[in-house]
Amino acid sequence: MANSLNIDVTGMVVVIDKRYAKGSVRERMFRCRGGFGCKPYTSGSHIYGYFLVKGVGDVGIEGYMIERLANEKEMDELGTTNIKQI
Repeated sequence: MANSLNIDVTGMVVVIDKRYAKGSVRERMFRCRGGFGCKPYTSGSHIYGYFLVKGVGDVGIEGYMIERLANEKEMDELGTTNIKQI
């Protein structure tokens, strides 16, 4: 399994598990841009993207670090949506 949600997370905003990233939920929201870990049917687990509060550059995470998809309320607070964006 490429990520802990077992879905295609390409372009989606996820919340990184607090075991792997410090801070509030807002600080752990991550937009997945690509990598083998985005797709549930690949053997790789690396995902690149960016943290929404920083919004700069590409950062790498592993698929197992994903706790869940960000919910609508969390997305509204940052002025974004969970509609796939690449």
